[in-house]
Amino acid sequence: MQQTTNQEISFANHQNLILAQKLLSDSPFAARHLLGISEQEANFLTSLTPSQLVKLSKADVLLFSFRFTSNFDVLKKYIEGDDLSLTHMHLLLQNQGA
Repeated sequence: MQQTTNQEISFANHQNLILAQKLLSDSPFAARHLLGISEQEANFLTSLTPSQLVKLSKADVLLFSFRFTSNFDVLKKYIEGDDLSLTHMHLLLQNQGA
């Protein structure tokens, strides 16, 4: 059971690290806001090589925390059917002073 849990944590970490790198590559400002990380942490994540990413993902703890966004205006637009690409979200967050 413990090995399965560790494997699932490793998989979740790996997927989240890949997603974080993609988000940071596509729109650094929006990604930092969505991930709740500093510019220094963003630079660290984007500098990881594939082998470093795999090694880090094998930590026995979740590397990312779960949180619900407090930006309800953005969520409301999404629920109402607006297209919320990272670029669009970036503009929305900038306009709200996030």
